[in-house]
Amino acid sequence: MGQIAPVFGSIIPSQTQLPLANNYLAFNTGGANANDFAQQYLPEVYEAEVERYGNRTLSGFLRMVGAEMPMTSDQVIWSEQNRLHIAYDGCTNTSGTNTGDQDLSGLQGDITLTTTGTSGAATFIADTLNIPNYASSGGATSTVTADTGTAISLANNVGNFCNMASANTNTTFTVTGAVAGGFARVLINTATQPTVTGGTLENGADWIASSNMYLDVYYDGANTKYYFISIASVSETEDRLEENATTTGTYNLDYALYECWNLTLTGATTLTESNLPTSGTNSKVILLNVTGNFALTYPANWSTNIIGTYDGTVTNTIAIWYVKSAIYKVQISQPD
Repeated sequence: MGQIAPVFGSIIPSQTQLPLANNYLAFNTGGANANDFAQQYLPEVYEAEVERYGNRTLSGFLRMVGAEMPMTSDQVIWSEQNRLHIAYDGCTNTSGTNTGDQDLSGLQGDITLTTTGTSGAATFIADTLNIPNYASSGGATSTVTADTGTAISLANNVGNFCNMASANTNTTFTVTGAVAGGFARVLINTATQPTVTGGTLENGADWIASSNMYLDVYYDGANTKYYFISIASVSETEDRLEENATTTGTYNLDYALYECWNLTLTGATTLTESNLPTSGTNSKVILLNVTGNFALTYPANWSTNIIGTYDGTVTNTIAIWYVKSAIYKVQISQPD
């Protein structure tokens, strides 16, 4: 009968369960062709050899039953499965350099940072790191212009704020240079409701004739849209107060700046008015808390419809309702 080569082992029965030379694998005998621990550098071979029971492999069986390690094998050697690290003991550094912390001299020179170009990938060549100066769409900061024309630029996605000091009275606007996310705000004061050519009006504040408002315009990448913002709505729940403890001579009441005044007269005072609401469309109520025993002269038309008299010896509350041009309702009261 012919021989089967190679021969992978033989089964030699034993009456007692003992580790004999012919029934287990040894990894400590060394030799060129023997099993030894140098095989840790060949983890796939090492793992295949150690997972044996006698001369039969258990890897297939253990895989089927879910076992992780052939703990019933004759010998189990943990190979770290390619996670071993070499360590040296008792070594001496004879070069005299690189003691303690690693000395990187000569390995990497000083790095120079540059920002050449505006596009493309960053590069690192010969100790020079170049990061292009990438420009965001429309610029990186908001702009403020005094433009009171009809063209609104949407080239800035951070914001373009137009004519914030003087309201624009135009009623038809066009859009230029629109980029995705482009935004602009225009201070307006118009007799008729303005429109933006090609734009869609969205929900916002109701437009008010002849009143300072904001017209906000933006481009979403596909469509231009706009809406109105009431400036008065910013402080509609709180009234603005002006205090003056040394009121004398001529004192101006600016309707656009305050709703309430707390005044102490230190001499004869004449009140004047400025920035009155648009007659016929807007009205406003203001309040004065006044004390000081000096003569107080009212603006024209206050005395036409007035109730009460100013008493400088006590605190006076003066309520003024501006109805429209030349028509006021004024009431002066003192504490009981």
